[in-house]
Amino acid sequence: MSWQAQHSTALLLGIVTLVALIPILIAARRAHTFGDWDLTSTYVFAVGVTGTLPVALLIARSGQPERLDLRGNIVVAIPGWVSLAGHSLEALLAAVSIAFLVTRLLRGAQPNFAPCIAIVLVTVLAFSDGLNGRQVFGSQQLVLIAVLLAATVARHGRSAFLGAAACSLLLAVLSGIEALVRSSSVLHECREDKCGLFGVLFRGVFTNENTFGLLMALSIPFVWLALRGRARVVICFYIAFMSVATGSRTAAAAAAVALFFLVLLRPSLPDDKNIDSGSGTPDTDQATAEKPTGKIILAAFGITGVTLIGLALPLLPHDQRSIPQRAYLWELAQERLPQSPLFGFGAKAWQQFHSDGEAPVSFSAHNQWIDTAYAGGLIGLGLLATLIGYILLRGGARMFLTASCVLAPILMASATEVPWAFSGYNWLSFILVAALLMPVPARRRVRPAPRARTHGSSNAGQPPAVSPVQHQSRAGSGTR
Repeated sequence: MSWQAQHSTALLLGIVTLVALIPILIAARRAHTFGDWDLTSTYVFAVGVTGTLPVALLIARSGQPERLDLRGNIVVAIPGWVSLAGHSLEALLAAVSIAFLVTRLLRGAQPNFAPCIAIVLVTVLAFSDGLNGRQVFGSQQLVLIAVLLAATVARHGRSAFLGAAACSLLLAVLSGIEALVRSSSVLHECREDKCGLFGVLFRGVFTNENTFGLLMALSIPFVWLALRGRARVVICFYIAFMSVATGSRTAAAAAAVALFFLVLLRPSLPDDKNIDSGSGTPDTDQATAEKPTGKIILAAFGITGVTLIGLALPLLPHDQRSIPQRAYLWELAQERLPQSPLFGFGAKAWQQFHSDGEAPVSFSAHNQWIDTAYAGGLIGLGLLATLIGYILLRGGARMFLTASCVLAPILMASATEVPWAFSGYNWLSFILVAALLMPVPARRRVRPAPRARTHGSSNAGQPPAVSPVQHQSRAGSGTR
């Protein structure tokens, strides 16, 4: 990596970030005006920051000190204080999640079923570990369960999406500023199999370009849906630019899919208002009662397509030179799946394989479907499919476009990564939580029409007729 390429790339990233602060501040002001931020936003933001803060502090303080691992690979040396801080923050997050759960229950919050499906899936993977002679529940699995329990009573829609958007914007801005202040800590030389858009790899305030790029790409729909006004479009393209700049091909593909779905379908939330025109009327897309049938059909075809890509890719023949590590992991999982097809091998199976020297990575199979099937068998795979279907269909036709736009980049990334880790809490758990809190349109209450009198009929023994105005006034004066 030449000094000129590093300097010019760092300058570009820094300038783009500083310019992006203008629409970000405009969107933040609108969110404050409309009172969009609440306790659920704070909770989702905390879930995201907890998984990223210790490493971000390491990058800002010491850069990215590198060392050689036992296999001769160059990895970032993580000091002990970073791991200690991470475990402490995770324990604090679990306690805060339980407190959030109790607080919302005391306020009469209605439970959300989607996180319950995720909790069952985490539990299945944990018991599969027990069946294979390992510890049933690890610390990160317990943290994830606590986070998901809190999600069962969190508010749906904009509140949760805003917390996820705020987390990703904070990390994007910190990464851009770090590029200006100390470019060597966020920019790295290209590898033989990968290079970024500007001839370098951009890791941001993370230790890996895939980690940073994937977080940016998957948060684009939440930025679009949570923020109000035209500024959100500019911010979405800024986040997509940061994602593509990392050099992660998975992140670039997910960001492209996210923008394609958002621009084509133009989803909105039930409480969206046409604030740009000042009319205060709902937007003409999904917020109205009309069902955009054509867009729903396009969204259905698109979701089916990206899902099939993730399902079929591991089953196709691969060129070992293009994705050698992923191809090896997929083949390894497919060879062993018949040994335990129903319950799988548990969430900690890959850690065991890595310790035994059979797998080059310890965290996943680099495919959401293969990873879930290997860890939880057919039961885990069925629960994952049920969860995705429930998120897509729970809001009916009106919310199908919104759910499709949220899930499309996640399903695209599922082909070569594991964006939803049910084996334990990690830096992408806030994406899972936000997706589980998909908004549901409020049901309209249809008031019964007053019974019409027939000529000559007797009214003896019947209550007097009540006019619609009287009916509404009486209903409004009742106890709520």
